[in-house]
Amino acid sequence: MTTKELIEVFPLVRGDLIDDRYELHELMVKKILFKKENNDRVSLENLKREIIEDFKFEEFPDELLVKILEDLIKGEFLKRTTQGEYELLKKPEQESISSLLDSCYRKFVEVLKAEIKDFDPYLNKNFKDAFIGCMWQIVHLFSEQQEVNEIQIDVLNQDETKTRFEQIVKSEGIDSPQKFLSPFFKYLGSGEKNITDFLFHAYRGAIAYDLLKRGKILTRETCNIGEGGLLMLDTNTIISLMCKTDTTHSLAKSAIELSRKIGFNVCYTHLTALEYTGLLQSADYIMKASRSKPSDPTDNQLILDFIKRDGRNWSDYHTEMSNYKNFIKIKYDIDSLEVRDINPNKEVMEYIEQIYPVMLQTMGKERESKALEHDLYLFKLLTHFRNTEQPRTFDSPWILSFDNALNFINQFVVDRFKLPYGYSIHPRCWLNTLLVFSNVEFDDKRREEIVKALMEHMIFPRSTLTLEQYATLVTYEIGLNQENVDTIRHIFTISPLKYNLEKALMEHKSEKISEISMEILTDSDLIDKAISVKEIKQELDEAKKQLKDVAAKYREEHAKYREEHAKVRTLESVRTAPVVIVTGVDADVSQMIAGLLMQIEALDPDFYEKTKINKLETGEASKDEVIGFVKKVKDALHQGTEFAKDLEVLKPVVSTILTLLGAQ
Repeated sequence: MTTKELIEVFPLVRGDLIDDRYELHELMVKKILFKKENNDRVSLENLKREIIEDFKFEEFPDELLVKILEDLIKGEFLKRTTQGEYELLKKPEQESISSLLDSCYRKFVEVLKAEIKDFDPYLNKNFKDAFIGCMWQIVHLFSEQQEVNEIQIDVLNQDETKTRFEQIVKSEGIDSPQKFLSPFFKYLGSGEKNITDFLFHAYRGAIAYDLLKRGKILTRETCNIGEGGLLMLDTNTIISLMCKTDTTHSLAKSAIELSRKIGFNVCYTHLTALEYTGLLQSADYIMKASRSKPSDPTDNQLILDFIKRDGRNWSDYHTEMSNYKNFIKIKYDIDSLEVRDINPNKEVMEYIEQIYPVMLQTMGKERESKALEHDLYLFKLLTHFRNTEQPRTFDSPWILSFDNALNFINQFVVDRFKLPYGYSIHPRCWLNTLLVFSNVEFDDKRREEIVKALMEHMIFPRSTLTLEQYATLVTYEIGLNQENVDTIRHIFTISPLKYNLEKALMEHKSEKISEISMEILTDSDLIDKAISVKEIKQELDEAKKQLKDVAAKYREEHAKYREEHAKVRTLESVRTAPVVIVTGVDADVSQMIAGLLMQIEALDPDFYEKTKINKLETGEASKDEVIGFVKKVKDALHQGTEFAKDLEVLKPVVSTILTLLGAQ
């Protein structure tokens, strides 16, 4: 069974995933029978084995298979033989998604005609082939990303997804991928009924298949998860709710609205409120204090959101963001959670407190002491509630967080304590759970909202700051005010380095962006030229003086910056751990592998000599090479020898890497 044949069934699953679990199984049985010839015979056991092998199921219920086959006998597709086998009389109809894609493409043509002058679908038939190819790619991505109640993390790479689309478009002879992709992305997010229904059912079908493949049985009881459940929001989730231009906003909004719909209480802790206030204060400092050089424009979610909301001043925006408690209470009925006496699970917390700092180091993520205290407090609260709650079909509460470092802890806790669920979950994984394990009716409006959230988070390319938006950011950061935005924008526009800056912004090269903007704003002749051509020179005299001061600071800082950058490069060159580039692996997973190598070196420099494991050398390594290496490390850590005790803390890290590589 090819991947394409397998994922073709996803958009065809249209009904309730419990009542119509039969439908999904029936589609799979028909696919197996369709490959056979008339008068072929097969036993129940052999047919079941074929289904399990082709669809990679753990099990296929006998009673369900018998019912499907009996229905096919009634339809005169099969007959029972005297030997108890099933004989194929005629091939069952093969349901196809072609008609669904045709309906979507007809609507897409309307978008193409509006976006591309003189577009003719008959002269540009390759656009349809590109459309179908890209839609298959989306369904394939849906299938790849299903991790319901397994590892509650999100390892998407939007740049890689964009590259896949570009390759498909180019392969159909369209020279400029953007000519196709720009209207394509616009159509995906348009809310048009055909595309919305297709994407919604394809995504839900992928979740259902993943659950069935792993032997999960859906019942009315398992789908009643909302009674008195509790969801605690991490700081990043609240920020996503507040930042309306952020690509995670719709996802957080949909996940929380669905949670409230099924009866979950949604809240945040006092430490989360303090952390949010601290992040807002940091953003306020950046926007009000004169800095020696422009920062990375993607460093701060709040600042990025402000910049993308054109036509506002920072003071108004800051006031709005400061009023977040009232906003999320009125909009989503989210309250602050007050718990006086906490009685956490000591065994679980001791393990989390031991493993979490190592996990952060392995992932290359820094945490200040207050941030670490905040995260551990959330886990303490969760273990407290899990200890005191009455037994439930579906555990509660959960931390809802976009932070994969926090969510990785789930796998460690689940593996160590043999639990059915972890404690923290990514909003997309939580949305998966709600799509399956809830009794919510998904009307057209709710489907549209969910598809919008999925497209923004999974499919659409990362948004890029325009030159105008970046000029606004720089204006505030170097100590000027809103009235000077046009001047800074003009300086960037007339600079010979304009193209280089736009290219760096488009490619999200933070270091390059900062370096180019520093070079532009330290060019005194360019500043003189920019201001001299302005019509109202008198109003710009003060700005000119400020810019001259900024330029002087920049020149001094530029020298320091180059010196510091050289030191960093020197330090990197003498690192003991090898720099391994893993082909065909997500960047976050590669970073974890690099972190594992560094941890091994730090905890036991003689590890490779003791274990006789060949060390991964600096350079490029294949996925299979890395899997082989990590498996050997895992075996060594589980030998129980004296040296392995020092490295025991790395066991869950190794298990997680193997799981993410599909080798566990």
